[in-house]
Amino acid sequence: TVMCKDGNFGTLIGSDTLNIQLASSPGPVGSMTTTNTYVDQLTVTWTPPTTGGVPTSYNITINDSSNTQASIPANGPLKYTFSNLTNGTLYTVSVVAINCAGSSYGTSKTKWTLALPPDKT
Repeated sequence: TVMCKDGNFGTLIGSDTLNIQLASSPGPVGSMTTTNTYVDQLTVTWTPPTTGGVPTSYNITINDSSNTQASIPANGPLKYTFSNLTNGTLYTVSVVAINCAGSSYGTSKTKWTLALPPDKT
């Protein structure tokens, strides 16, 4: 556990007593799903961790050609859509909870993007 340098980590009580609250790394995210929102898109949604410290943000990574990563604040929607993916391709998406004390283990899901229908010409 560590004491965070920013945010509410302690309060002064009286003139000489400091109440310090220690932070711990968040646990892994809860329930996580990936859905096809279009042929070249995957949307990932998740629930907050039920163990460990409170997250301040989440890092979401997909194993595309450049390992695209996004950072989402914890006070926003717990959802992210990856676009411009290759149709009919298997992708793995990972979500990591983060706070000032560290990060959780990644939670991952694997999902295919939709294939385009065959050309009928």
